[in-house]
Amino acid sequence: MTSPPGSDAGPTQAQTPAQAGAQTGAHAGAQPGARAGARAGAQAAAQGPAPGTPRVQLSAIAKRFGDKHVLRGVDLSIQPAQSVVIIGGSGTGKSVTIKCVLGLIRPDTGTVRLDGEDITHATGARRAAALDRMGML
Repeated sequence: MTSPPGSDAGPTQAQTPAQAGAQTGAHAGAQPGARAGARAGAQAAAQGPAPGTPRVQLSAIAKRFGDKHVLRGVDLSIQPAQSVVIIGGSGTGKSVTIKCVLGLIRPDTGTVRLDGEDITHATGARRAAALDRMGML
């Protein structure tokens, strides 16, 4: 059950947080038209990936900064409910790997998939919808 249009009442118990955010535009940094794309991404996420599809998958990721090759051919597959820790010395690419997954840095080559969807070059509402489906500590 939703509140009447124009009322200041918050979401009711029957309303999901995604519906409440879409209704009020409470998406951080949401722009007109961006909410529709975020809703479409949320709906696709609600359906879920095919069984056996990795939650996060990196394929042949490479990233360099000038002459410094930070990532070379990184392959990683994380299954649903699996926890992964990335360890290594200073400057070995731990943060760059995570930033590639989050879309904060684009890899020079390779593919980043979230629930089977290629998000390597996702921007705007599509990237926001992908980020809504993951968290990081």
